[in-house]
Amino acid sequence: MPNAVLKPLSPGYLDDMMGWVNNPEITGKFAKFNCGVTRQQEISHIKQMMASKTDKCFVMETEEGKYLGNISLHEIDTQAGKARMSILIAAKKERGKSYGKSAIRRLLEIAFNEMKLHKVWLIVFEENTKARGLYRQCGFQEEGILQDEYFVEGKYHNMARMAILNKRRAI
Repeated sequence: MPNAVLKPLSPGYLDDMMGWVNNPEITGKFAKFNCGVTRQQEISHIKQMMASKTDKCFVMETEEGKYLGNISLHEIDTQAGKARMSILIAAKKERGKSYGKSAIRRLLEIAFNEMKLHKVWLIVFEENTKARGLYRQCGFQEEGILQDEYFVEGKYHNMARMAILNKRRAI
């Protein structure tokens, strides 16, 4: 199984990220995202994420150092011990090769073993059965369906909320 290597997000990945941030095929389903991001705006966003106390963002690379995408923990609440996970594999040809599974498992190790979080949760389009299956393989369980949660592409979409608890077991 190919392994994804996680590295801290930095401005050094600007060119890689600019390769997808303005691509509507990739970002078109993001709820709060508009194409037309400038390099300066993306640098500001990267720096904001790096300085944030409630976000922990990583770049995913192959073992050979090829950029794959980003994976992050957001809305980190250390008092409640939880955070929201997001993942994006930018290159379509790299999807389905187990990089996502590898990256998620590594991120959960960081969340549970290093950050001592209790719960990591995410939301995913209800109709995205492939992603939901991947998350289940990584130990996430569905908590429920959020009705008409996102308004994207001119219509409302249901989102499945999934979570995994830190049960002090190996991932």
